[in-house]
Amino acid sequence: MSIQDQQVVTRSFDSEHHQISRSLTEVTLRRMLRGLECGQLVVDTPGGERIVFDGDRPGPKARLTVHSWRFLLRLATGWDLGFAEAYRAGEWSS
Repeated sequence: MSIQDQQVVTRSFDSEHHQISRSLTEVTLRRMLRGLECGQLVVDTPGGERIVFDGDRPGPKARLTVHSWRFLLRLATGWDLGFAEAYRAGEWSS
């Protein structure tokens, strides 16, 4: 395999990983935000993407910036405690 071929494989893997990360982010956050009745939450990911979650009715707006994908692991395994631990670790901010 040439260096050029290795670069193509790496780019392909990075692209797939990015899609998986986005899907995992959306699924995890949608599960957490099932009860969002009003307002809007904007989530900025470490990859520079923005995901917007809208409630059923207008209301306050908030922004969550994810600095590390490790945030998702903490959130998925510890829910509210994991959310707090991730904040203390600097993995997200608001």
